[in-house]
Amino acid sequence: MRLPIIILSLCWSLTAQLTDAGARALQPGATLGGELSVISTRPSILSGLIGYYPATEGSGATLDDYSGQGNNATFASSPNNPTWESGGGIQFSASTNQWINLPSVINSAGRTYMAVVCEPTLDQINTGTGMNWTYSSLISSTSTSGLALGFYAGSPTYSIAVYMPTIGIATGGSTNHATQSADYTGGCAVITWVIGTSGDSTTDHVAINGIESSSYTVGPGTSGAGMGNGTLQIGGAGWVSGIGFAGTLASLWVWNKPLSMSSTNSGQQSEVLSAALMARRDAEARGVIFHPQFGNNIGDHVICLGDSLTYGSASSNPPTTGFCSTTNMSSLVNSPALKNLGNPGGVMMDFGARGLYEGAYYLSRNGRNTAFVWGCTNDSSYGYNYSAAACWKYTEGLLIRLRAEAVKTIVITMISATGRDTAKDNLNPLINAGWSQVADGEANFASDPNYGADGAYSNATYFNSDHIHLTNLGYSQVAAYAQNSYNYLWGATQQNPTSISTTYSLTAADGWSVFSTNGLTATLPNCLGYGAGYQWHTRTSTAGTDTLKTATSSQTIDGTDYSSSGLTLASNTANAFAVVSGAVASGGCTWTQVQ
Repeated sequence: MRLPIIILSLCWSLTAQLTDAGARALQPGATLGGELSVISTRPSILSGLIGYYPATEGSGATLDDYSGQGNNATFASSPNNPTWESGGGIQFSASTNQWINLPSVINSAGRTYMAVVCEPTLDQINTGTGMNWTYSSLISSTSTSGLALGFYAGSPTYSIAVYMPTIGIATGGSTNHATQSADYTGGCAVITWVIGTSGDSTTDHVAINGIESSSYTVGPGTSGAGMGNGTLQIGGAGWVSGIGFAGTLASLWVWNKPLSMSSTNSGQQSEVLSAALMARRDAEARGVIFHPQFGNNIGDHVICLGDSLTYGSASSNPPTTGFCSTTNMSSLVNSPALKNLGNPGGVMMDFGARGLYEGAYYLSRNGRNTAFVWGCTNDSSYGYNYSAAACWKYTEGLLIRLRAEAVKTIVITMISATGRDTAKDNLNPLINAGWSQVADGEANFASDPNYGADGAYSNATYFNSDHIHLTNLGYSQVAAYAQNSYNYLWGATQQNPTSISTTYSLTAADGWSVFSTNGLTATLPNCLGYGAGYQWHTRTSTAGTDTLKTATSSQTIDGTDYSSSGLTLASNTANAFAVVSGAVASGGCTWTQVQ
C-alpha cells in the first residue's frame, strides 16, 4: 500500500481573472499556462496523476478532470451547490454547507494517494478576543470513520484565522487527528498533504509551498485507515456539521502514489517541491495572485510580529503593557494604528507565513505600513535548537517578504534570557551586520546593558521572575527604543531636515538637521537602542561654527568625551555621526564621525 497525496488550490479572496489553461488531458511534457518547464525535468511528477481539476468551466454541475482519467467530480444539489465565479474558480459559502462530491476512485483505499494544493487567506473575523482552535475541513468524508484533510485555525491571540495544515481520521463523529503541522500558512500558498498507511509503515506528511513542515504539534501519524470510507467531498463539512470550507477553489490535483518529500542524492529537488512549483505556475498563469491581501484599512499602520516577548507575557496586562502597545509607544510619528501580533511560544521558522499573511489583514491599502520583527528567543530552546545562523536566515526571509509587499521593517535584537545568552551573543552580531541589507531599521534593545548584557535577566527591576520576560518597567523602556527606531525611519529627511535655531537636543526624528545660524549647540540623542550604523546628519550655518555634544560621557565620538565641551563643527559643512554598538556580551554604544 502506498501513500495517498492530494493537492488542492484554494484562494479565499481570488480577485484576478482566471483563464482556461486546462482544456486538454495532461501529458508528460505539457506546459500548462506555458510556464511549466519543471515538467520536462521531472516528468515523474505526472506519473500517477488521476485527477486534475483547474475549475475553469464557469457553469454547470460538473468539475471536470483534465488528467485524462475521466474522474469528474459532481456538485451537490441546491442549496448546497457552491458558486462558479465569472473569471474562474468556485466559491464556497461561509454560512451554508456547500460541497462537491469526488468519485469513489479518488477515495479508494490503496488507490487514492492524494496531495492537496491550497491557498488559504481566511478572513473569518471573530469580534471577541480572537479565534479559538477550530478545525476546518477542506476535503472530508461523509463517513464517521472517513478521512478529513484540513486545518486547525489560529490561536486565541489573534482575531483573524491563520491555519496549520492537518490530517485526521474521524471515529464515531469526533476528530482523532493523526497529524497536525506546526507551521502556519495564509494567503495564496501551495499546501501538500501526504497520507501515510499502516500497510507500508509510512506516516503522514504536510508541506507548505513544497517544503515539509518544520515540526508537527500532533504526529506525524498514519491516516490511511480513513481512506475509502464514505464519500469524499471538497468543501463540505462531511461527518461534522459546521466545519466546511469557505472560499474559492482554484484547482485540485490528485495522485495515486506517494510523491517524495526528500531531494535526491544528486541534489534534485523533491517531487513534492516540483509538483508545488508546477501547481503554482499553473495557477499564476490563470491569474491567481500569490500575495497577501491587505485589509480595508486607511492611514498608517504598524504590526508587531514575534513571540511571547512581543505579546507582552508576564506583564500585568500583556496586550496593554507589552512593548507593542499605545501605552508604551504613544508618540509614534503620525500616530499610526498599532497591532500586537505576538505569538507566545512561536519560533522564527513559523513566522514567515503566519506573520506575513495574518499581518496583512491589519495593514493599510493607502497608508504607510511598518512591521517590527522580534524573535529567536524560543528557537535555541524547547527542543528546536536552531543555530543563530539558521534563526537569522528565517528572520531575513520574513523581512524580505514583508519588504516585497512594500512594508517597512524594523528588526529587533535578542535580549538576555536564562540559558540563552550564548544564543544572543551569536545572533546579535548577525543582525547588527546584516539588518541594513534586508530591513529598513533596527531597534537594538540589546545595546542597553540592562537588557543585552550577559546575565541581565537576573535583574528583577527589568526582568520578570521567569528570567525571560520583562517587567512593566522593562517593557516600557524597550518600547521607547522601538518608538525611536520608528520615528527615525519616518522622521526628518535630507529633503526636509529639522531646522535648528536654538540650543537643541536632537531626537530620533531628527536624523537630518540644519543649523539656521552660527554659534548654536545641539546634543546627539542617547545612542542606546538604535541600530548599528544609524546616522545623524547635520549641516552647519554659513556664518560661523556650531557645536555638537553627546548625551553622556561614556558615549564618546571616536574615543573622545564631548558631553561637556562639545565638538566644534566648521561653518557650512555637512557632518554625519554613526552609532557604534558595544560588545554583545556587555552592551553599550558610542559614536563615530563618518563625514
